[in-house]
Amino acid sequence: MYYKPKENTGYKIPVSIIVVANNEFENLQKLIPILLEQDHPNLEVVLVDDRSYDETYETYLALSKIEPRLKFLRVDETPETSSAKKFALTLAIKAAKYDQLLFTDADCVPASGRWAAVMTRPFIDKAEIVIGVSPYEFQNTFLNRIIQFETGITAINYLTFAIARLPYMSLGRNWAYKKQLFLETKGFHPHNKIKGGDDDLFLQKIAINHNTIVSLDVDSYVFSKPKTTFLDWFQQKERHYSVGKYYTLKAKILLGLFHSSHILSYFLFFVLLFSQEFRLYSSVIFLFRLLVFWILATKLFNKLATKVEWYFVPVFELIYSIVVITFGLWGLMARKIKWK
Repeated sequence: MYYKPKENTGYKIPVSIIVVANNEFENLQKLIPILLEQDHPNLEVVLVDDRSYDETYETYLALSKIEPRLKFLRVDETPETSSAKKFALTLAIKAAKYDQLLFTDADCVPASGRWAAVMTRPFIDKAEIVIGVSPYEFQNTFLNRIIQFETGITAINYLTFAIARLPYMSLGRNWAYKKQLFLETKGFHPHNKIKGGDDDLFLQKIAINHNTIVSLDVDSYVFSKPKTTFLDWFQQKERHYSVGKYYTLKAKILLGLFHSSHILSYFLFFVLLFSQEFRLYSSVIFLFRLLVFWILATKLFNKLATKVEWYFVPVFELIYSIVVITFGLWGLMARKIKWK
């Protein structure tokens, strides 16, 4: 459901912020100070250096010795029983001091100094999982506009389903949950070896209709760096969609119905254009549907800090339909997906 904060008592629940990094030294130089300067009196930052060969180890090992709120861990080798990121996350979660865990990625930047406080506020009201919003930074390129649109539609889907008490997805770069949930459900088991799913698959495992809250406060947003080449974006989408085959049956049905209706509307429209009897009716219905989608999507994109010019919406909707089909099929066939 959507979180509506009660009267603000000023109390800020303790939180452990977890970051896993693999050769992300430059990004960490920007992120770690922002995390340590959050307007929150009871936080720690748990940073895991996952086999980096840059300056991460020396720099943050030294910093952890003089900064009491920074806990630094190092992974030198990943066991065969787990994927690299899940193993690193498991170490961080077990080492975390507090029961409230807040996650982000090294290439991300919180929207404000109140991020940690706002994202953990629902825990005061007995929430166990908090799903946040994570837009991509805007760049004036065609690829970025596609990324913005696809990210916006994806966010609308998983946020509205969660508000409707049907949570199926979150983003690992901006969500929070209770440490107790992780320990009681045996962590990422049985998906330990899967390269991905530390957010959506784990959410489907622990979420029930009344323990998950959505935070739409703009101060709780986290901005992430987008891919800048089509090849990098393709590889990212392959990794994301390859996890879909492990979704629960309920999640597969919900997403299948949504994407099928989306694609079917285009298919029927183009087919009926060749029918003299139904051409006019199909055109009116399709254009009306497109107009409604146009208006709603534009408003929701603005709410979610997703930058898509209104005149691009109809074009990108068709591209999105093609992307879903292409990467959905490609992801089902993908076998070896790397964390980094």
